[in-house]
Amino acid sequence: MKVSDVPFNMKTNFNSAFHEQPVDIDEMIKGVDFLLSKIELENDQLSLTVLHTLTGHFLRVLSRSDEALKHFKIAYKFHHDADDKVREIDLMYRMAVVHYYDSDYNKCDNLFLKVLDLSSKYPHQSYEKFLHNVYFYLGLSKKSQGSRSMAEGYFSKCLEARIVRGNIELINQCQELIKSIHL
Repeated sequence: MKVSDVPFNMKTNFNSAFHEQPVDIDEMIKGVDFLLSKIELENDQLSLTVLHTLTGHFLRVLSRSDEALKHFKIAYKFHHDADDKVREIDLMYRMAVVHYYDSDYNKCDNLFLKVLDLSSKYPHQSYEKFLHNVYFYLGLSKKSQGSRSMAEGYFSKCLEARIVRGNIELINQCQELIKSIHL
C-alpha cells in the first residue's frame, strides 16, 4: 500500500518550528482509521509492515507518539528478524523523529547517531533520501539543548548533503538555521 491508496487527504506541511502537521486533521484521522482497519484484515507479513510504517508515520504527524512508536516497533521487529538492514535503519530514523518531536533528545540523538553508524556500515542508495534529515534533526536537537557549536556542525553537514541533492528550498532552510545560531 502507498499513501496514494488511502482515500483521504494525508498531505502534510511544516510549521515554523519545523514540525510536520496535517493539512486537514479530520481527513488524516479518517485516513489513520482506514489504515488501522487494513491492518486488521491483512495476512501478508510484508504488507503488514508497510501498513504499520504508514500508520506510525501519520500517528506521529497527529502527535500520537506512543501509538506511532508501537507501530514502528512492530515493523522494525519484522525487518530486524528478516535481517533487512535497509528497512531497519529507515525505521530507526522514523522512531528518532518521534523522540525529537517529544523533546526526548537523549533517545533522539542516540537513535540518529546509530542510524549514521549503521548506514555507513551497510551502505545503500536509499539512505540518500533521508540522511540529510538525520543531520538536520541532530542540529535541531542540539540547538534545543543549547549546544550551538554542535548544532552548527550538524547543520553544516546537512547543508553539504542538501547541496548535493540540489534542493534549493532545503538548502535555504539550512542556511537560515546556521544564521539563526549566531543571532
